Amino acid sequence: MSAPGFTATDIRNTLNCSICLELFTMPMTTSCGHNFCNKCINDHWDQEDRKQIAKTCPQCRKIFHVRPEMTKNVDISKLVEMVNGSEKQKISQEPESQKKRNMCSAMKCQRHNRNFELFCCTEKRCVCSKCFMVECRNHALESIEDKRQKEEEQLQKSLLDNANQKKEILIAIEKRQQLTGNIKTACDQMESCILAKFEQMSNILEECCTMSIETLRSEKEVALDKAKQSLEQLQKHLERVEQHENEAKLLCQNSDDVAFLQGLTLLIPPEATPVLPSIPLCGSSQVDAVTRILPQVINLLNVEFPNALLNEPQAEVKETSCTVSPSIPRTRPSITPSTMSLLRTELYKDYRNLTFDPQSANKYIHLSRQNCKASHKMSSQGAAVLLSSTAFQTWQVMCAEGFSQGHHYWELELSKFFVEVGVAYSCLERSKNEQNRIGRNPFSWCLQTHSRCHSAWHNNKEQQLQASKYFKIGVSLDCNAGNITFYGVKDGGLELLHSFSCVFSQTLYPTFWIGEGSSVCLFQCSNDAVNTSLGE
Repeated sequence: MSAPGFTATDIRNTLNCSICLELFTMPMTTSCGHNFCNKCINDHWDQEDRKQIAKTCPQCRKIFHVRPEMTKNVDISKLVEMVNGSEKQKISQEPESQKKRNMCSAMKCQRHNRNFELFCCTEKRCVCSKCFMVECRNHALESIEDKRQKEEEQLQKSLLDNANQKKEILIAIEKRQQLTGNIKTACDQMESCILAKFEQMSNILEECCTMSIETLRSEKEVALDKAKQSLEQLQKHLERVEQHENEAKLLCQNSDDVAFLQGLTLLIPPEATPVLPSIPLCGSSQVDAVTRILPQVINLLNVEFPNALLNEPQAEVKETSCTVSPSIPRTRPSITPSTMSLLRTELYKDYRNLTFDPQSANKYIHLSRQNCKASHKMSSQGAAVLLSSTAFQTWQVMCAEGFSQGHHYWELELSKFFVEVGVAYSCLERSKNEQNRIGRNPFSWCLQTHSRCHSAWHNNKEQQLQASKYFKIGVSLDCNAGNITFYGVKDGGLELLHSFSCVFSQTLYPTFWIGEGSSVCLFQCSNDAVNTSLGE
């Protein structure tokens, strides 16, 4: 007998699984004390595995970081077996008359208390003969046996389809689970590879920084040592000069002529001022490497790498197979004036004095100051220029000097921002065609100056620059390394504007496109000025 206030149904309900709401089948107990069917709880945790979330108790939601080990609850299993046996015994002991009564009541029409004989296809229900006479005379009717056979065939077909669909779903689930595992494994491997690559790059950058500082300090020690030796040498020479001066003064104070003449023969004149060894400038190679190579690395990391991650078009214009044009970083490298002056001093070692070639000047380009200044005038220079086959039909002029090897540097000044500064092969067409303008073809490279912003052009591809605008421009051409670099010149320092990395196949000539009312002045530098600059 059950405890007061509880019925047998209440006790039976406590033996129901909270997942399937049926009597326990092989009840298992979790570490939190709750019971579930073995299949139900394992299906629950399998589903959480597929979702890649932590295991939880379906009843109290306790989180298990590791899939728990469960044990079979023997006591509850015995109770479930007792309840199942009691219910089966109750069904078997039910009177046969009651069973027949239940069956007959299900086989009779509740309205007319007659047996079902036909199936009304219109109303989709079983009907008796009276229903047929009163309500379903004009409806589509079938015998119950025929209808059962048809529906059973459809149901069997549906079960077969369901079985096939279930098989396909299970196969798809297995493939999806395998794919999930493959994705996780591949991503973990790629993550490890990416971290290793960045660690390698970090180590390389650190090594390059250490190498730059160590070489700079080494050069500094050598220069200081030479300077110290020179200073000591000058101090010793100064002592000998002062000694000779004192001896000479004492000799002059001797009133005895014979003693003076005899002492004069013993007076040794000082040696000539010693020629001091030159002291090399420190940090030139380090500054060149930092200002030439690091901006390209920064551009790769700051522009191209994010674009590649986002699968966006490259911000940098891709050149032909023989040239690569690195774009300028969004944030320009900050270089102190002293460092920039050192860089400019190094470039001045290869300074080249240029002159414009009159035979190449467009008819509106007027040359002056011994062909060192080119101005765009509204009036032409006459028929002589028009007849020249080497003259540009576009507003361009080429310099007479060409370069195919070595490093070269020159500077120029613009009257206003309506000029293009660059270099080109001599094969650049002279005809009046926009494609023959410098930077609009594979044979030339240029920096376009504009009041809005500066741009870099090559092979008819434009790259707008974020650099400041300058009227005074420095151009560095390294034929062997394949670099063309444009600098802005101000207060003795240089600021990197843009650099092309190329492979040159012909001699390069400085070339200019000059807009209306604009002029270009080529700076001439004497050897004395270069030597003075190097000595500062």
